[in-house]
Amino acid sequence: VIAAALVVQLCAVATDVLMAVAPVPVMIDGVTGARVHMLRWCEFAPLAFLMTLLTEGGDMANDPDTGVRQAYILALLQGASTTFGLIFPF
Repeated sequence: VIAAALVVQLCAVATDVLMAVAPVPVMIDGVTGARVHMLRWCEFAPLAFLMTLLTEGGDMANDPDTGVRQAYILALLQGASTTFGLIFPF
């Protein structure tokens, strides 16, 4: 759990540093006019699964039979949803 949490934090720090020191692609949302940093989506897509699994995993010990399966299914759905947001942003 600690290693996974460190991976999440290190990826967040790496994208923050890249956004601070290097030019990164930015798109303008056609509906809201907000700036969309594509590097953030590249960070969120793989980490959405891991962060959801860590969050839901806190309750796995209370229900070992269905808790593990439910945590993985919810994490997969969250990861897929975020990945589709990266592929079809607008």
